[in-house]
Amino acid sequence: AVLKATGAKGVAEPAAVLAAGGGRLLVKKMKWKNVTVAIAEISNPLSVSPNEPAL
Repeated sequence: AVLKATGAKGVAEPAAVLAAGGGRLLVKKMKWKNVTVAIAEISNPLSVSPNEPAL
């Protein structure tokens, strides 16, 4: 479905790394029903202010 919609073979892992600011991929993509997720660690968590919303 992702290939047909985006032209890419997958987006979960690249999207997780991008959202983490280029962080390290912790959990490769996992599928459950109609959901696919991947988890990445924020590259520099100390630079994030607790008063600012997450990206």
